[in-house]
Amino acid sequence: MVLKRAGLALALWGEPGIGKSHTARELLQETPCRSVSLHATVLLPDLARALSRPARLPMWAQTLLERMQRGEHVESGKAASALSAVLAASAPVILHLEDLHEAGPERLEFVEKLAGMASHTKGTALLVTSRVRPPEPFTAFRMEPLDAESIRRLLEAEAGATLPPEALGWIHTQAAGNPLFTLEFFRHLARRGFLWNDGRQWRWRAPAGSDVPHSVEALIERLIQEATARPELKDALEARAILPSEVSDALWVEVAGLSHEALSRAVLEFQRRGLLRGEQFAHPLFRELSLSLVSPARRGELARRALEALRERNPQEAATLVGEAGLDGVAALELLHQAVRSARLAGNEVQAARWLAQAVEYAEGEAQGKMALEAAQVLQHYDLSQAARLFKLALATPAAGVETVRAYAHLLARQGRIPDVKALWAELPARLREGIEAPVLAITTYHVGGNNSEALEVWEAHPQLHAHPSPELLRAVAASALAMGRMEQAQTLAAQGLTIPNPALRCEFLSIQALIYYHQGQYNLAEATLAEALVILTRLNAPRLRATALVNRAAFLRMLGRYREMNRCLEEALQIRREAGDVKGYAFALAALAELLIEQGHYERAEEALSEAITALEPYGPDRFLANAHSMASLLYRSQGTPIAKLLALKHADQALAYARQIGSPRVVREILFDASLAATAAGFAERGLELAAEAQKLGETAGDSPHDNFRTLWARGMALEARGDPAALETLRRAVELARPLDVAIDEHKLGLELDRLTGNVESARHRLAWFEERGLMNGVNLARRYFPQLAEAPPANPESAGPKRLEVLGSMCFAGEPLRGRKRQELLALLLETRLAGRVEVGKLELLDHLYPGEDEGKAASSLKELIHSVRVSLGALVVATTASGYALGAAVSSDLEEFLRTGEARLWRGVYLGGLASLHETVRESVYLGLRTRAQALLEADPKEAARLGRILLEADPYDLEALRLTLGALRRSGNHKSLGRLYEEARGWMLEVGETLPEHWQGFLTL
Repeated sequence: MVLKRAGLALALWGEPGIGKSHTARELLQETPCRSVSLHATVLLPDLARALSRPARLPMWAQTLLERMQRGEHVESGKAASALSAVLAASAPVILHLEDLHEAGPERLEFVEKLAGMASHTKGTALLVTSRVRPPEPFTAFRMEPLDAESIRRLLEAEAGATLPPEALGWIHTQAAGNPLFTLEFFRHLARRGFLWNDGRQWRWRAPAGSDVPHSVEALIERLIQEATARPELKDALEARAILPSEVSDALWVEVAGLSHEALSRAVLEFQRRGLLRGEQFAHPLFRELSLSLVSPARRGELARRALEALRERNPQEAATLVGEAGLDGVAALELLHQAVRSARLAGNEVQAARWLAQAVEYAEGEAQGKMALEAAQVLQHYDLSQAARLFKLALATPAAGVETVRAYAHLLARQGRIPDVKALWAELPARLREGIEAPVLAITTYHVGGNNSEALEVWEAHPQLHAHPSPELLRAVAASALAMGRMEQAQTLAAQGLTIPNPALRCEFLSIQALIYYHQGQYNLAEATLAEALVILTRLNAPRLRATALVNRAAFLRMLGRYREMNRCLEEALQIRREAGDVKGYAFALAALAELLIEQGHYERAEEALSEAITALEPYGPDRFLANAHSMASLLYRSQGTPIAKLLALKHADQALAYARQIGSPRVVREILFDASLAATAAGFAERGLELAAEAQKLGETAGDSPHDNFRTLWARGMALEARGDPAALETLRRAVELARPLDVAIDEHKLGLELDRLTGNVESARHRLAWFEERGLMNGVNLARRYFPQLAEAPPANPESAGPKRLEVLGSMCFAGEPLRGRKRQELLALLLETRLAGRVEVGKLELLDHLYPGEDEGKAASSLKELIHSVRVSLGALVVATTASGYALGAAVSSDLEEFLRTGEARLWRGVYLGGLASLHETVRESVYLGLRTRAQALLEADPKEAARLGRILLEADPYDLEALRLTLGALRRSGNHKSLGRLYEEARGWMLEVGETLPEHWQGFLTL
C-alpha cells in the first residue's frame, strides 16, 4: 500500500479492552505515510473537512465534497466515491475509523462501499476497529487475548520493574489476557495494597476473592445494560449466565423461555456487541457480572429451570445449581447422589467425594456420618480443612468407629493442632475410647505431627507393642527413629516394613530407606530408591505421599547436582500441597525451594519465600520444619556477606538452633549446628563458632554419624579456627575437603574449596571453581568467588547495551545469560541462528526463517510474527543478540555459546543434558556433528574418568535410546567405575527399549558387551 502497489481495507475486531485501538495506533505510527483518525460515527461534513483537499481533484468529486461540507444529503455510494477520490489523490494515505460497531445501518453501508473502493485503489487504506466482525470487503483480524509472556511484558513496562510471578499469574487468570482489564487490575491491586513496592522490589499478597476493579465493573455493566435493553435480550443473557459453559440451543431456549428465532436474534446481538464469542462469553468477567446483576429471586427461578433441564442430561452440571435453586433436603440429596454416580462413572473419585461432601449438609444421623466418612477418606489427600470438618462431623454420629478417630487425630496433627488432638481424646464417647489402643494412637499421631521424640518415648514405654506392630505403627516408629538419628533402629524397622505387600505402605518404607541412604551419603542409591517409590505412586491415587517423595527427592538431587530436576520436583510438590491446603507441608517445600534460589543467586525471591514459610509455620510452634526454614534464612543472609546480613544470619541461626533443641532430635540439632557455627564466626564470634563446631563433633555418633555432617563439622571448625588466627585452620579445612570428596557433592566441595583457595591465595583454582559455578547458573558460588578474589570480577562494560554475559547455552536445556530461555519460538530462532553460524554461513534468509519457524502459515501473517519475534528477543535479551543482515538475520557477534566452546576445547563438563534440551534441530548435519563430538569425548574419558564418561554416555542414550554403541560405551564406563548396580538397571531399561522395537538383547549385560 505504501508503495502504491495495492489498496487495503483492514478491520481489527474483538471485545472491549482487547487492544484494538492500541494496535491501530501502533500500526499508524509504524507505517511511513500520512493517516487521519476519526470516530466511525463522525458527521460526513466533518469527515470531508478532515481529509486534506488535494490540488487536483475531478470536478464531480469536487462538487460532491462541497455539497457534503454544506450539510446536504449525498447518497452513500456517491459520498464514498467522492472520499475515495480524495484518498486516491492523497496516496499513500490511511483513513482510520474507530468503533464501527456504534455506526447505524446507513453509516455502515457507506463504510462498506468506501472499503470496497479503498481495497481497489493503490496506495489507500481504510482501517477500522469494531467489537463485531465487519462484513466483506474488509480483511478482518480478530484480536486475541494476550498470553502470559505478553502480559508480563505489558505489566512490567507499566511498573518499570520486575513483578512477582504469583502476581502476574493472578492478574492473568482474572483478566484473561484482556490488556485494558489487565492494567486496571494492576492499578487497582496497587491502590488496595495487594501489590506494592518496598523500595527494593515489588511484593505481593493475594486478595481473598476476585476483587474486580470498579472501573472494569462499570465498563462491563454498561455493556450488559446496553445489550439487554429489550426484555427478550435480558432473558437470553440471564439464562446464558446461569447455564454451564457448554450449552445446546435447545437447553438455552428452554431455560430462557424464548423461541429459537428470538434466541438466534439475541445471540447475534450479543456477538455484535462483543459479549459473546460464538455462544460463549467473550470474557469470564462478562458471565460473572451478568449473573451478579440478576436478582436473587430471578436467579432461583432460572436455576430451577436449568436444574430440571439438566438433571438427566448432565447430573453434575445440575448439581452445581442445588444451592441457587433452593432445593429441599430430599430433592437435593437425590440430585447430589446422581452427581456422585456420574463423577464415578467418569473416573473422577475426587469430584465424587466433593459432591458427597456437599450432600452431607442435607442428610441426618448415621447416613450423614457414613457419607461424611466416605468423602473424608478421599479428600484428606486433597483438602485438609474440608476433610477435618467431615471427620469431626462424622464423630458425632453412630457411623463413627475407631478408624474415624485415628484418621481425624492424624489430620489434626498434620495441621499442627496437637492441643486439639488431646482435647479429642477427652471428648470421645466410651465406645470409641475402649476400642482404641491409646499408646498406638499416641505414637502415630505424635509422628504425624513431627513430635518424634515423644513418639519414641511412648514406643519404648510399651514393649508389648514391639513383637507384632501394625504396618502403620511400624512406619511411624521407623520414621521417628530416622528423624532422631537412630539409624540402626530405623534400618531394622524399614527392612521389616519393606516386606509388607501393600503398595502404598511399600512406598512409605522405600522413602524411609532412601532417607537412610541419604544420611549415609549414598545419594545415588537414595535417589534410585525413591525413584522406585515414585514409579509405584504413579499407579496410586496418593498425592500426599507423592508430594513427600518429591520433596525428599529434591534434597537428593541437590546433592547430585541436578538442579533443574530439583526445581521441577519442588514446584510439583508445592502445587500438590497448595491445592490440598497442607500449610506445613507447603511451607517446608517452599523453604527447600528457597535453598535452590539462594544457590542460583536469586536472593530477593528466596527472602520472600522464606518469609512466607516462616510466617506460615510459626503458629504451629517449634518443629523441624520451622527450624529448617530459619536455617535456610541464615544461609541466605550469610551468602550476602554484608555486615547487616551477617547479623541477620546469626539471628536466624540462633532461632533455628533454639527450635532444634526444643524438638530434642540430635540429628536435627547437629545439622543446624553447622549453620549456627558459621553464622557466629562470620559475625565476629569465633569462640562461639568453635564451641558450636565442637558440640557438633560430639553429637556425631548420637546423631547417626552422617558423612555429610562430618565434613561440614570440620568445615565449621576450620572457619572458626581461621577467625581466631589459629594456623591449624588450613589443615582442618583440607581434612574437610578429603572427607567431602568421596561423597561427590560438587557444590559443597567447590564452596569449601574456595575457602582453601582464599587461605592459600590460589587464584587459578578459584577461577576454575568460578567457571564451574557459572556454567551451572549457581550465582551464589560466583558471588563468593568474586568476593574472595576481586580480580576475577568482570570489569563493568563501557556500553550499557553490552552489559551482562551474552552466552547461549544449548548443551542441555536452552539458557541465555545464565537464565532459562523461555518461549519455544525464541528457542527455535536462536538455535537456528547458532546452527547456521556453525555450518559456516553468514546469515539465514527471511524466507528460510519463515519456512522453518512458521511452516504452512500465510506469508504475510508469518512475516508479521517473525518481526514481532525478533523485536521481543532484542527487547528482552539485548539489541545485539540478533543482527540484521543484507537478506535476513544472524546471531550477534557478541553472543558466544557453550557448544562452540565445547567444539573448541573438548570440555565435557559443559554438557548438562541433551542438545537443545530436546528441541528438534533444524540443521541435521550440525546435530550429528555435535553428538559425534560428544561420543568422541566420552570414549576418550573411558579410562581417565569413567564416571564422567558414563554421564556423557547417558546423555547420548537420552538423545537416542536405540543407539547400541552409546549403550555399549555407557555400560563399559559404569563397569570401569565399579557402579554395577546402575549398570544392571540401565541394561534392563535398555532391553525394554529395544524390545519395544522388536529387537532382543542378551539376557545379561556381560553377554552384550562381548558381542
